[in-house]
Amino acid sequence: MKERGRGDGLRQVTTGLVMIAGGAALVLDQMGVIEIGSLASWWPLLVVLLGLGKATAPPDERDPAEGVNLMLIGVWLLICVHHWMGLTYRNSWPLIFVAFGSKMVLRALMPAPPSIGAKARAAARAAAQAAERASEQVSGMEDRHA
Repeated sequence: MKERGRGDGLRQVTTGLVMIAGGAALVLDQMGVIEIGSLASWWPLLVVLLGLGKATAPPDERDPAEGVNLMLIGVWLLICVHHWMGLTYRNSWPLIFVAFGSKMVLRALMPAPPSIGAKARAAARAAAQAAERASEQVSGMEDRHA
C-alpha cells in the first residue's frame, strides 16, 4: 500500500478545486450564464501546469525531465492554438523533437530518483544492520557478566 506523503493532501485539494471550478465554469457556459469560448483556447496551459506539477512534486514522485517535457509540449500547443509567430501544428511539428530531446538530455544528466523498492531495500538493510549491532552489544554484555 502506498504511504501518503506530506504534499499529497495539498495536491489533491488543489486538483479537486481546479476540477470543481472548471466543471462549474463549463456548466455555466452550457447554460448561457457565462461565455468562456475565448478561454477555451487556453487549454494547453493545463499541460504546462501538469508539467510544473511533475517537476515540483515531492522528492519521491518528482520527475523534472518529464515535467520539462510536458511544459515544452504545453507551450508548443499554446503557440499553435494561438498561431503566435505564424506557427501552426502543420509547420511547427518538428518542435516535438526538441521537447523529447530535452527530456532525454535531462534524464541523462540528472540522477534518477530512488525507486520505492530501492528505498524499501535500503530501509531493510539499515534495520538489519541495527539489529545486528544490537545483538552484538547484548552478546558483549552477556560475556562480561558471565
